[in-house]
Amino acid sequence: MNRSLHAAWDTSSSPFASAIGTNYVPSPAELDQLKNLLVEPQHELKRIQSEISRLQSLLDALLSEKNEVETCIEAHRTLMSPIRQIPSETLGEIFMHCLPSDTHPFVVRDLEQAPLLITTICRHWRCVSIDTPMLW
Repeated sequence: MNRSLHAAWDTSSSPFASAIGTNYVPSPAELDQLKNLLVEPQHELKRIQSEISRLQSLLDALLSEKNEVETCIEAHRTLMSPIRQIPSETLGEIFMHCLPSDTHPFVVRDLEQAPLLITTICRHWRCVSIDTPMLW
């Protein structure tokens, strides 16, 4: 924006600058003068509010589009995850190393521990863990 436009709204250059922020009571003639003085700033305020609203709508639309693009990217990046490239046999071996290290000869029946925990991660891990007899 032009610097001179901003100066027009500077209250220190107002004919009422000395009264602003005080308890001064304007006369009826001064009230008319104040009303006339505020016509242009009120129009400018409406214009600015309208422009802000237009830009906010544009920004909201762009943010929505950005979120859609990010979601698309993330969905496809997950398909490229290196863990997806590990052969099922190797994954089964890794799962066996996740078993509790205590000397229990029986599988722990707790969803917060392997091997049951592993079955809750994703469909592929569930299939691999179920197909790995040494886990059970």
